[in-house]
Amino acid sequence: MEVTGKILEYELGNGERYRLLFGIKTVTRECLAGSAARSSGADSYGAIEITPNILLISWPMVDDEVVSIVANFQKDVLDCCNTHEGTGHFRKGNIKLFAKASIKHT
Repeated sequence: MEVTGKILEYELGNGERYRLLFGIKTVTRECLAGSAARSSGADSYGAIEITPNILLISWPMVDDEVVSIVANFQKDVLDCCNTHEGTGHFRKGNIKLFAKASIKHT
C-alpha cells in the first residue's frame, strides 16, 4: 500500500484532528482541531507496510519531536506515538479519510 499522493485525516481520542498530505519525499501536516489547531509544517517521512492494509508512518519534526503512526486501513483505526524530549505520548484514534490527492513533487 502506497501513501504517496494520498491524504490522510484522523482524529485522536483527545479530540485533536490532523490532515496529512503525502508527497514523494515530504508529508505536509496540518492540525485541524485541538490545542495546536491551525499549526502546520512539512517534514520528510518514511512509510512501510507491516501487513496488508496496515502501515507504519513516521516523521521527525524540526523541534526534535518524532511522530509515529500505525494505521489500520481495514478497521479505520490508528495508534499514534509522539516523542519529545524523551517522553512518549500514546493515543488511539480513528481514520476519517484516506484518499487520492493532488501533490507537489516534493
